[in-house]
Amino acid sequence: MQPQTEFLEQVCRTVDSFGLPYACTVGPLPEQGGISVELTQGYTQTYLNRQECHRLTLLFLCKHQDQKTAMDMAATIRNRLSRQERYPGGKTFAWVGLEAGEPQWDGDQGGHIYALTTEALLYF
Repeated sequence: MQPQTEFLEQVCRTVDSFGLPYACTVGPLPEQGGISVELTQGYTQTYLNRQECHRLTLLFLCKHQDQKTAMDMAATIRNRLSRQERYPGGKTFAWVGLEAGEPQWDGDQGGHIYALTTEALLYF
């Protein structure tokens, strides 16, 4: 398994531990409502030993019929992820840190959607 794939699975397990109404999924946002995460872009710094430090940008989408619940899901993800004392690692990566922006309302498309962009720092 590649580090990026293992990392996205770990992110979903971490978000799932927050007790939100939906489980986190990798990929497109479920039409009926839910939480999804996608890897959107990144930046890599390579060291002499060929190890790399990666800044990966993640897009979380939270959808619910109730606007307050959708916003609360995105805010919970933002607050809990950015305040982790220790990030869980994986077999193929070390999760060093995470910076998160503020949730943004992204419209009402059969339910209210809030978008959250985060930037994770990984070493592998």
